[in-house]
Amino acid sequence: MMPEKPRERGALSRRTIVHAAWIAPVIAFSAAAPAAAASLGTPELTLSAFALDANYAWGTVTLSRPGTADLTQTFDFQGDGASAWETIYTGQSTNSSGYYASTLPRSVIGAYTQLRAVASVTGYGPVSSAPVALSDIWA
Repeated sequence: MMPEKPRERGALSRRTIVHAAWIAPVIAFSAAAPAAAASLGTPELTLSAFALDANYAWGTVTLSRPGTADLTQTFDFQGDGASAWETIYTGQSTNSSGYYASTLPRSVIGAYTQLRAVASVTGYGPVSSAPVALSDIWA
């Protein structure tokens, strides 16, 4: 067996070269991902609701975000409770056009003073709609 000669000063080891080949694409991707998300517009979540009758409201949620073709987004309905916003319905989802519509039973949402939609948009973070007062729905 032949003894290894010490590396010359300033020479890179094989391990260093292989590591650099693997890490370079990761650094490039991690630097590009936030830039790609930032190139999209600011997401906007809108909730509107009106009374169908004394017991049900019709609620619509729309998501818009310039630069995005697929606007499918999960969101939650929250009600303004006595001390904080409380989740009422979880895991609702807009379609690819950013639209959702459903009935909202007064027996469920009637315990709250206001209602809003809240989503965590990938690449952006939490977004919430302006609250809608139940007194405006059932005026």
